[in-house]
Amino acid sequence: ILSGLVGSEMCIRDRGISNKTIQQKYLSAITGLFELAKNSGVWNENLAFPTRGHQLFTKKDAKKTQSKTSWKPFTASELANIFNPDVYLKQKNPTDFWLPLLGLFTGGRISELCQLLIQDIKEIGGVWAIAITDEEESQRLKTPAAKRTIPVHPRLIEIGFLEFVKDMEPFGGMLFPYLTPNAFGNFSETPSERFGKYLDSIQLTDSKKVFHSFRSTSNNCLKQKQVPEETRCQFIGHEHETTNSKVYSSDHSVAYLLANVARKLDFKLPFKDLHYPREVILKVTTKKMTLKASMLKNKQAKELRQTT
Repeated sequence: ILSGLVGSEMCIRDRGISNKTIQQKYLSAITGLFELAKNSGVWNENLAFPTRGHQLFTKKDAKKTQSKTSWKPFTASELANIFNPDVYLKQKNPTDFWLPLLGLFTGGRISELCQLLIQDIKEIGGVWAIAITDEEESQRLKTPAAKRTIPVHPRLIEIGFLEFVKDMEPFGGMLFPYLTPNAFGNFSETPSERFGKYLDSIQLTDSKKVFHSFRSTSNNCLKQKQVPEETRCQFIGHEHETTNSKVYSSDHSVAYLLANVARKLDFKLPFKDLHYPREVILKVTTKKMTLKASMLKNKQAKELRQTT
């Protein structure tokens, strides 16, 4: 088993996990295993550990790094600028229209939202919900706490999200069917870049303001409205580091999250002027799916030629 851990850092990195996460959560644990093996006589004490020499984050270092890389929440004026109907409705791509709205009203990571499947949007006890999961091979989550089921915000339903879900069914299993994964299996690379360009186009150029800022915005909004930290963690998908929450309590129901969490995400913006531009989205999706099919066909033909 121990020999199989040699080079595990590279394998983990190939899955798209950040160096910081590898250092904080993986290397220290692996080193601990080698220490145990050494003390038990299984590992030759004269041999260096494969993880030896790696610089590991201390808690103090991690806090410093987090303070430098944490993303700022959007202000009320910035949100008004982002969702200004005169500008926002000019976007044609399904991801351009829906991802920022989903990010704001779910607090979800862009990688979680881009990999959603049609089947992940379902009705539970009369409440429409989004299952953020890694049950399918194409889906990955950052941490175990990221796996959660949360209600679809009423504002998203008003804008036309359920209509959009229904319209995407004929195109295959994904909510955004034209997206393709990068080398790490992540579907969000292009949508993330496009949102960055959108922020530039509306003169929002603060380097600390990115798509992940929606997550900070949602969490901050819930905190200011006195939603308990444990409940916020369940909704947002954060670890809650207490024995009570991890061992001795169950998750809140979707109905509870709708009444006590989602409905408190109220940003006082003119969302009534935003509505799912169905004809445009369908036209663009059809075009993109045709292009995706053509590219896949060309790729398969190239691979066939290389094997013959």
